[in-house]
Amino acid sequence: MPEGRSFALTWIPAKGVERMITVNGKKEPFPEGMSVGEYMSRRNINPGEYIVVLNDEVIKPEDWAETPIRDGDELQILVMLGGG
Repeated sequence: MPEGRSFALTWIPAKGVERMITVNGKKEPFPEGMSVGEYMSRRNINPGEYIVVLNDEVIKPEDWAETPIRDGDELQILVMLGGG
């Protein structure tokens, strides 16, 4: 590289390369740009009945729509249990 020049590398997945996340311990593909809210909606999951943990951080239901899912993320969907 000529002196005084720099550049940045950006990773762009090749065509046909799937983006993968881990959901409750199982790997699965997902489309680019999907949010936690879209993921939960596609699976008909009611926000009042589940807790979502993304990369060890609890995501509040009101934040699901604005929370993006990225390649390599780990998502846990936990059932809330009541008791006494």
